Amino acid sequence: MKTIILTIIFISIYTQIFANDSTKTKVDSVKIVVPKLTVSGNLSISTGYYKMNGLDAPRGQFNPWGINGKINFKTSNGWFVPVTMIYSSQNNRFRQPYNQVGASPLYKNWLVLHGGYRNVYFSPFTLAGHTFLGTGIELNPKKFRFGFIYGKFNRAIENNFAEPDRIPFFKRTGFASRIGVGTKTNYVDLIVLKVADDVNSISLSPDYQYIKPAENLAFGISSRLKIKKKFTFELDGSASAYTRDIRTEAIGEFINIKALDAIHKVFIPRVSTQLSTAFQSAIGYKSKIFNTKIQYKRIEPEFKTMGAYYFQNDIESYTFNPNVSLFKSKLKFNTSIGLQHDNLLNQKKVQTNRLIGSAAIVYAPNENFSTDFLYSNYGITQKAGYLPLIDTLKIAQNNKTLSLNSMYMRIGESTMQTFMLSAIYQELQDLNSRTAIFNENQNWNYNASYSYQNLLSNLDLSINYSYTLTKALDIESVFHGPTASISKRFLKENNLVLTSNLGYMFSQQKIYDYAEKGNVLNASSDISYTFFKKHTLSLNWSLIKSKGVQSFSENRGTIEYQLNF
Repeated sequence: MKTIILTIIFISIYTQIFANDSTKTKVDSVKIVVPKLTVSGNLSISTGYYKMNGLDAPRGQFNPWGINGKINFKTSNGWFVPVTMIYSSQNNRFRQPYNQVGASPLYKNWLVLHGGYRNVYFSPFTLAGHTFLGTGIELNPKKFRFGFIYGKFNRAIENNFAEPDRIPFFKRTGFASRIGVGTKTNYVDLIVLKVADDVNSISLSPDYQYIKPAENLAFGISSRLKIKKKFTFELDGSASAYTRDIRTEAIGEFINIKALDAIHKVFIPRVSTQLSTAFQSAIGYKSKIFNTKIQYKRIEPEFKTMGAYYFQNDIESYTFNPNVSLFKSKLKFNTSIGLQHDNLLNQKKVQTNRLIGSAAIVYAPNENFSTDFLYSNYGITQKAGYLPLIDTLKIAQNNKTLSLNSMYMRIGESTMQTFMLSAIYQELQDLNSRTAIFNENQNWNYNASYSYQNLLSNLDLSINYSYTLTKALDIESVFHGPTASISKRFLKENNLVLTSNLGYMFSQQKIYDYAEKGNVLNASSDISYTFFKKHTLSLNWSLIKSKGVQSFSENRGTIEYQLNF
């Protein structure tokens, strides 16, 4: 991994030195190109302590430490090489370790190289930000779009009886490729993803036979188009063949079909292979005072790819979002309505339908004042799937939300004051008379805050008070209390900064005839000092102390040194 990163940096800098766009000097009548190289970034080293008491037994007491940083190399001939790294004392028993180093050199916005631990995005239903350890390249010269990555998506984790919470996992490697035409905002791409587990990467005991090596082949399309400036079109789709266990019997091994022979060279369909699809599209219109978007999404049950961490599947939805902006955007009306349901393949006993609606009014006559009002209603109903639905168990609910938020700013020559008020009401309404008494609840939340900044005295102050009330059947809880913070910068160049926060929350809970009172104290303090302009040393301490139904205390402290260059 380190070799990969150093190689990328060396190639980038080497290319910079011998580029043809730079400063020229004469040595023995020969012109030598020497591009200007600038280096910037930061590096920090931190350590600390953690201690917890209460909740039956103290949790892990440890002294965490970590190193992280970012170094940027930039040349006058167009290269930009950001290198990021993180190394910590966190354990490495997971599929993706905490300790990571990576770089993505960029050349004039048309060439990107990847090396180390990276997150690359090709489309939402293929390669969608999954961390991998490897290499890659993205090319976008003129109207041509190309991308390719290869690496390890998950590392091998052996089972260990001494650590029962450790989950074994096979080493997972693969590639993703993208080819298309267009620009960053107007394009059509075709994507292929192939990732598989290495069955020989770990040895499993009989107790872990439920851990099975898998394989995935996915084809996708992604497009964004602008039509006559005001219209936009979006399209994303994928077909994913996912094999849950690559040790199962292959399909079509004894069938003499040329098409199957071609497929077998890339992917072998097996008894445990499932083919599923995902698709979403949208058409939008935008003008000075009106814009709207119509969206459609359909994701089949159990759709997944190894290039993304999670998909909400077995859904089909339609969404319509008309918005109006009046009086030079001082008054805005934002609305949304949508329909959604599951049970796409009629495999469930019950189908769940959702009606989603929201409307918001935003009024901002000037830079100093703004207020907004929001109403949303999320309705859920059910109907029979492949079996009759019993009315007693039928779910029919509405979840309503009303909110009002206002902000006022008063700006002087050297001071700024901000006042904020918010009120939120939420209600769960059960339309099934047989279950309503058990499910219905209401929630009220109020919040008021004031902040003050003085640029001459380098002083920041803020105070906040919140109140929350929740009611349900024979249950009532109240939480309220103030929070205050102060920050002060000292010395001529504000090298010394002191910050303190203090919050106290009262709680009262009533369950049937049992009442319990408690409180939670939150306190923190931070001091940082910058010396020689580039070096900063900071100390932080925080405390959480809770009394009541669950009494506990947490103490945290950190010390950090940071170098900026």
